[in-house]
Amino acid sequence: HADNMHTFSIELARTLLAIGAKVEVIGKLIAHAHGECPKNIIDIREALMHQHPSISTAEVSLPRYGLTLIPWSSWVLGQSPDWWRAYNSLKHDYKDAFSQASLGNSLHALGGLLLLVLLYCRIPGVDALMPATELLYPPGSFGAGAMTPDGRVIDLRDTPH
Repeated sequence: HADNMHTFSIELARTLLAIGAKVEVIGKLIAHAHGECPKNIIDIREALMHQHPSISTAEVSLPRYGLTLIPWSSWVLGQSPDWWRAYNSLKHDYKDAFSQASLGNSLHALGGLLLLVLLYCRIPGVDALMPATELLYPPGSFGAGAMTPDGRVIDLRDTPH
């Protein structure tokens, strides 16, 4: 429920910190695959928006809860997402930023990570997400790929319609 999105806890803080660290790693891996050497989220944003501009409008749905998230929407404005700023604040000032470790920020971060992992899976030699996700679902139209129930990422351009 929307009222729960501001709930924060120690577990959500751990979750947000773990997801944020993975976002940074996967974002850099994707940028490196395109010949970029990002140092921070701003550099990652520039590299990914150049190579994958649809990431800023990609929706991640949580059908079980009737939620739709657009975790990278602020990239269109040249800004970092609120959930990223919350992660960064928590990382550098845990005590004063603890209330930013919310359910909403954690879900948006997880959706953002899912989209990055899907982009990463398009890099030659990387083609599966195992185990498959059962909570978050990427949009079927996100770029040219989709995820099958067994976690494989397929290129829709190669699939007859």
